[in-house]
Amino acid sequence: MNQRTTTQNQVAPGWERMVDADGRAQYLPAPTRPARQLPALGEVLPPAPAEPANLLHAWQQPVEAHLEHTSANDRAKGVVRRSMPMLGLVALLAVAGAIVAYVLGGTTPSALTFLFLMATVGGGLYLWESRTEYAHSRGGIERLRIVESANLEMAKIDGEIELRRLALDAYIKMMERDTNV
Repeated sequence: MNQRTTTQNQVAPGWERMVDADGRAQYLPAPTRPARQLPALGEVLPPAPAEPANLLHAWQQPVEAHLEHTSANDRAKGVVRRSMPMLGLVALLAVAGAIVAYVLGGTTPSALTFLFLMATVGGGLYLWESRTEYAHSRGGIERLRIVESANLEMAKIDGEIELRRLALDAYIKMMERDTNV
């Protein structure tokens, strides 16, 4: 009588090794599993297992997180280098605006006030760019990954709840039709 072996050593996918009582091996096509049937309309589905959402992958630190090679000094130099074109444009506009303010106002305080205003705008832009840089650092990206993973899990749970509610509504409507007949 043929016996099925439980191991799949050196057997191609879709094939199964059969060994008879004499120890001879035969290779036969593996039986295919029938496709899963969809539930019939109105069939009550079993409740979903009550288990917490799996967020473990969101809290695990990636391997490359431990290999941060960028120092704070290098990061600050990068922010300054990326800010140079913007700060140059602000300085050019400040000088041009100060000249116009001096010509129109005719006094030095109006030109100095405009220069101070443009310096304040330039400093604000530099602070905004610096915060943007640190928001996209390794720590900021990790936080974003955790938040987005939690949002995806919540959307999945909300979708499952909505599907179950719709199935229950359809079942109730079908039962109402059966009782009205």
